[in-house]
Amino acid sequence: MTNSLSAGRQRIRSLTTRGIMVPLKFTLGTSAAVIKAVPLLLVDLLNEDGVTGRAYAFCYRPSGAVAMSSHLLEAVDLLKGRASTPFDVTQTLSRQFSLLGVTGVVRMALSLLDMAMWDALAQMQRVPLSALLGPARNHFLPMTAAGLD
Repeated sequence: MTNSLSAGRQRIRSLTTRGIMVPLKFTLGTSAAVIKAVPLLLVDLLNEDGVTGRAYAFCYRPSGAVAMSSHLLEAVDLLKGRASTPFDVTQTLSRQFSLLGVTGVVRMALSLLDMAMWDALAQMQRVPLSALLGPARNHFLPMTAAGLD
């Protein structure tokens, strides 16, 4: 497998976001509210190779999904057509959003973009995402230590 930081360049074509409310079977109670449905933002990132990377995030409030979507669309406009790795994108967007502050909703939005890019990269390389992000699995035989006093 090639080094994903150097070989993982992709050109973003478009981004689609969808905010949804997912009803819960059991309500969650917090000190602030009783939660009966969870707001999620779903992201589909299409690159120039025709591969769609996907990601989602819990948004806390429906307004969080709206804010994240807005930041994502602006970020993608800055990146469209540029050959970039997830690392390049993180560096570029951290600089671009620094005056606004790369925390809270902005950080969540940029993290969604990062996750979608890694998902697309794993599909392009035809490997599981876990293999792309982590070290190779150690194959070992399960053993028991019974009787080894």
